[in-house]
Amino acid sequence: MTKYRDNISLIIAVYNQSRNLELVLDSVRQQTNQNIEIVIADDGSTDGTEKVIEQFRVDCPHIPIIFVTQEDEGFRKTMILNKAIKRSRGDYLIFLDGDMLLEKRFIDLHLQYREPSQVLCGYRGVKLTEAYTEKVVNGEKLFSTHPINLLVQRIKGNVENPMRGLILHNRFIRKFAVPARDSLSGCNFSLYRKALEAVNGFNEDILEYGFDDYELGHRLKIEGYKFFNISKMCNTYHLYHPTRKTRRKEVAEKIARVDASTNSWCENGLSKKGSSYAS
Repeated sequence: MTKYRDNISLIIAVYNQSRNLELVLDSVRQQTNQNIEIVIADDGSTDGTEKVIEQFRVDCPHIPIIFVTQEDEGFRKTMILNKAIKRSRGDYLIFLDGDMLLEKRFIDLHLQYREPSQVLCGYRGVKLTEAYTEKVVNGEKLFSTHPINLLVQRIKGNVENPMRGLILHNRFIRKFAVPARDSLSGCNFSLYRKALEAVNGFNEDILEYGFDDYELGHRLKIEGYKFFNISKMCNTYHLYHPTRKTRRKEVAEKIARVDASTNSWCENGLSKKGSSYAS
């Protein structure tokens, strides 16, 4: 087990994904670095998510896991993530969606490439099809992240984008294989806590799916943070779920307003008017 000077928190956002969360936590249990704490940010699940967490505590007592939840009153992911950040104890925070399986070096590679001035963004990885996801979740199939297996599963029609499962470190090769990107994708990213504190965390005025992570990324850029694409390194394997519906025109209009903003600080974030960060 590799030890780091920074304390590490893995924050996993979930909503009624208990079956998926079992697999996600199992992939955490197989990490080459387990010197972390896990914080589950639950936006009001009613499907037995807490039981999954209780079982993980029994199976893996050496990995602390914190459960942060709130009532289900619609999409309030920004709120629960801020609550999770406040409960976390890490100097360095890794964010993950609750339907993403991890390559065994996922945490180690996030830490290897971390820098105080950078935000690491992994974006979406290999995608499992609906039928294959069901078999993996039900225990009918064992899923391997090995590139050869991914190619085999692609031939069988079980996965999409298998090349996203490669791990490439060579800088020259990455220039051609991994395009530079400057937007934030909330499913897989990491940064120092100080970076989030500098912009006041997630904007809790955003109560709809589609641009909460993009808006945070925009404020981080204004604050001077650079984005580093860690695709084909810190790899994830995306379990299938139906495409979430968004009001595309309205979301596009709001993104345009985000792009026009020059403020790095949001008023309704980790700290609120008249309250302190620790409240």
